[in-house]
Amino acid sequence: MSYNSFGAPEWALTPVGKTALERVLARHLSVAITVENVIFAEPDPLSSSVGTDPGFAPRRVTVTTRSGRGDKNRIDLFFKIPREREVEAHVLGRRLGMQHQPRILVSSLDIQKNGVETKAFCYIYVPGRPLGDGADGNVFTTDSLPPGIVADVALLHASTAGHSEAYLKRGYPLTSPEQMTEGGAIAGPAEYLDLPYVRDNVGAVEDILRRAAGVLDEAVSLATAGGPVVVHGEIEPRNIIVGTGGEYTLVDWGDLGLGWAALDLAPCLGFDQISLYREKAKDRNPYWKPPGERALAAARLVHSLINLKRLVRDFSDGSSQPPEVIEMWVERIVEALNRL
Repeated sequence: MSYNSFGAPEWALTPVGKTALERVLARHLSVAITVENVIFAEPDPLSSSVGTDPGFAPRRVTVTTRSGRGDKNRIDLFFKIPREREVEAHVLGRRLGMQHQPRILVSSLDIQKNGVETKAFCYIYVPGRPLGDGADGNVFTTDSLPPGIVADVALLHASTAGHSEAYLKRGYPLTSPEQMTEGGAIAGPAEYLDLPYVRDNVGAVEDILRRAAGVLDEAVSLATAGGPVVVHGEIEPRNIIVGTGGEYTLVDWGDLGLGWAALDLAPCLGFDQISLYREKAKDRNPYWKPPGERALAAARLVHSLINLKRLVRDFSDGSSQPPEVIEMWVERIVEALNRL
C-alpha cells in the first residue's frame, strides 16, 4: 500500500524509514499496523534550535495508521535530527534509570531533508507546556524544579562523578574554570550602561557589578569544586514540559557534555531544593560530595554574569532584550551575592 509523507516541505519519511516506523509502532501498540500517511509540522517554536539551525529542532509529526481492515488511528510523535551525543544521552539515561526523559521509539530513522537522506530519531509526543510562563525561553520564571527532575539530574551527576577522564577521551567538551572566569569577567561597569533597565538604574547597577567583579574568581572556584560530571547543559523552564496529565519531561539533550554540577543546576534549582538534590545524589554515590547552597549561589552568580555579558554583545550587534530581562539577570546577581 502506498502512503503519503507531507507537511513541512523539506522533510519526508523514506520507504525504509516507513518500514522501521511500522515495526516499532506495531510493538508499541501490540498490533500489526500499516502507516498510511505522515504529516510533518514546522520546527517546534519552543526549541532552542530554532533561529540557529531549525533542521535540528524537533518537529511534531502526525502519523495515520490502519490495523488490518480496521479503523484508522492517528498517533502524534516528535521527529528530530539529533545533535552529537543526543542519542547517547537517552541511552545513558535509560541505563542509569532516569524517569523523566522523552520516550524514544526509534533512535535512527531514515528520513529525507531537502531531498538528502539523513537519520532522525522519533519519540512519543507529550502534549503540554513549558514549565513556568516564559514560553519564549527569554525569562526564567521559576526557581523550582519538579522533584522528579531534581532526582533525575542528581542521578546523572552522581553516577558520572569521578569518571571525567573517560568522557574526555570520548570527545565530551568541557568548559574550564579559566574560560568561565573570562566569560563572566567585567572589564568595567561602563560597558553595561547602554542596556535597557541599566540606563535608568546606573548607580545601583554599577555598585552591583563592582561587587560581583570582586568575588568572581572565588565564585568560579566554588562552582567548579568537586570535579566535572556529565551534565544536561540546558536545564531551563522551556526544556521541561508539563504534560496535560501533570507528568514532567526533561527535553532537548543536544548540549549533553562534561561540566560542573552546580552550573547545570544554576538556571532553575531553588535554594530550598538543594537538600533534596544532595540526598538523591548521596543515595546514588555516597563517595561524591555534591554542591551545597554556597556552590549553587556561586554558580548562579557566574551563570548570570555570563548571560548578562552575552546580552551586552547582542546589544552591540543591534539586538536587544526587554528591560525586564536585564533586570532579572541583575536581580539574580544580587541574590547570589547576598548568599555568598
